[in-house]
Amino acid sequence: MAKLKTIALTISSLSAASGAAYAQNATPDQVGMAMMRLNSSLLDQAKAQTFGTGSLWASLRKDFRMNEVNSELVRRHESKFAANGAYFDRTITRSKPYMYHIANEVRKRNMPAEIALLPFIESAFVTKAKSHVGASGLWQFMPATGRHYGLEKTPLYDGRHDVYAATDAALNYLQYLHGLFGDWSLALAAYNWGEGNVGRAVNRARAQGLEPIYENLRMPDETRNYVPKLLAVRNIVANPQTFGMNITEINNQPYFKSLSIDKPIDNSTIARFANISESELLTLNPGFNAPVFIPKNNRRLLLPVDSVASFEKNYRNANPDTLLSWNVYTSRNNTSLNAIAAETGMSVSEIKRLNGLGNNSLSSDRSILVAKNEASNSAAPDALSFIDVDNRPDTYRSNMPEMAPIQTAKANIPTTNFANIKPVAATPTDYVALGKKAVSETLVAQSAPAIEESKVTSAASTVVAKADITAAPAAVQTNSSADLASANVKEERIPEIFAQLAQAESKPAVVEQTAANTTTELTTAQATPAQATETADELMALVDSNLRTQTENTVVAQAASEQNVASDAVKARSERIAANTAKQQSRTEARLARAGNQQQSQTAGAGMHRVADGDTLFNISRRYNLSVADLIIANNIKGNNIRKGQLLRVTAAPAKTRNSIRNVSYTVRRGDTLNTIANRFNVDVNDIRRWNRNTNGVTPGQRLKLIGS
Repeated sequence: MAKLKTIALTISSLSAASGAAYAQNATPDQVGMAMMRLNSSLLDQAKAQTFGTGSLWASLRKDFRMNEVNSELVRRHESKFAANGAYFDRTITRSKPYMYHIANEVRKRNMPAEIALLPFIESAFVTKAKSHVGASGLWQFMPATGRHYGLEKTPLYDGRHDVYAATDAALNYLQYLHGLFGDWSLALAAYNWGEGNVGRAVNRARAQGLEPIYENLRMPDETRNYVPKLLAVRNIVANPQTFGMNITEINNQPYFKSLSIDKPIDNSTIARFANISESELLTLNPGFNAPVFIPKNNRRLLLPVDSVASFEKNYRNANPDTLLSWNVYTSRNNTSLNAIAAETGMSVSEIKRLNGLGNNSLSSDRSILVAKNEASNSAAPDALSFIDVDNRPDTYRSNMPEMAPIQTAKANIPTTNFANIKPVAATPTDYVALGKKAVSETLVAQSAPAIEESKVTSAASTVVAKADITAAPAAVQTNSSADLASANVKEERIPEIFAQLAQAESKPAVVEQTAANTTTELTTAQATPAQATETADELMALVDSNLRTQTENTVVAQAASEQNVASDAVKARSERIAANTAKQQSRTEARLARAGNQQQSQTAGAGMHRVADGDTLFNISRRYNLSVADLIIANNIKGNNIRKGQLLRVTAAPAKTRNSIRNVSYTVRRGDTLNTIANRFNVDVNDIRRWNRNTNGVTPGQRLKLIGS
């Protein structure tokens, strides 16, 4: 149903012309179905969700200002979320206790409101979510990064799960990353992938001549989808009805209040004093792994706003000795948990769960938390501080490479038209004011030499040569009447002059022709009327000369600069191509050299065989179509033993006379028979019997005489 609504709303946004063009290519059935979906969407819009003034979503929408990146991926994630609306709304519901605090902290730091939705992507607002690489909490901090930003991890407390502390640390980290890259999309990519990886990706993009923006960086798929997924959530929260969804409303008011207390206190006691359940207490304070709140300077107790008064009253009136029902047990030597359980009245499983133990014994001088009773050897609440300590050093080290600052080419303005957000009306370009401003600045420069020449030249160059009309709308709003009177310029000609200047800047190949045309236009535009006085003529002549000189110098200088940049790029590209060609050629030559060496070795070794693992006289003789006896005779082998690496002649032995026939001996091995020996040496069995005194059998170790043929 969500897909049908999306299609219908898309059709409703088309113009009449595009609708007519579509109708010409569509079948009557397709047109009919589109009209039915359109009618259905209009009925749904009548019941569309609207956010009131007291809604947190309405407040957030006013400060959505991140540019959209990778629109195709954003649309894909929008479709996934819209198709699974139940999951989306469950996640929004889980965010209720935390969303106001996060949004308020983001607003205090003047960060984009999209940052408040980041836990949706990181953890789905599950406070103890843990990733496969070890990141944990709403903001998915790694232990080292969290410790660097003040999040302790002790046996009793994990600051990454602390909503208040982790939110502060995450926003500090994001501000640091934004300071590095100057762009929120890159800062978020660095939050996911690491600043060192993003910094190296930026350097790679620059080396390839690409602008260092999110779309141009080579990054893993998870990071590639990271910001588009956040922007998809932003778009749905901004206009849920566009996607056929209704999301849970959240009031724009605090859900909890943070308190500072000075004594350790049981969770059960806190819940009783605040008149809330322990589960609600743990929802707001998931950072503690033990059933006790241990105060420190950077830790805050979070309670629902309407429960704070009750807790403070009961806490002030309570007996301090009744606040804590736990003691610290410190072992003097290696102690079994069974013995500790017997002393404290707890079970071994309770002790393990409470203190996160995996072994069945406690090492010497180790402290753990146990139930309070007379047998415990420590009863002071201050002893808890010996357990609740993070002794691991801060090992976080940034691997950020050297990187030139990134110049943001455009401001961060919203690209999505959110409902109830009126777009800022564009200020029309005041060409007349621009021309008069340029003339007045030139007149002031000629009449008042005491003014610094650099400032006047800079201003005139910016307005005339650059023609950057939209960059400084405020600078063209103020002109004195004296400036207007002295600048006797035909106003209707000014836009043409600046248009030609802009054209000259964009086409450096025709710099001289454009400069000449511009000079002609300036001269024509500044021609004085017939009734002008001689003083005005002289002033206008000075203006004409000054403007012409500045225009020519600026256009020529910029053309030369652009040509230098282009030539540098071509030279760098040529060098890279030449280097790659040289590398490829060297690799080819090396391969050819190796092939030549192999061929030489094969040629030199013709007629020879080097014994390898598994070689025997029999398989070597079969390979070269020889008999074993010939192989033995050709290589003067004693017995039948050959060794790895031995070189054997494998050419057929020259024909021998009867007198040159030699006797060869063979040592019988286990499993040999006369038949197997005859087959191996390619001789007849009867010959073997005849040569060896008509023997009918063989035994291992026996030596037989064989005569090569």
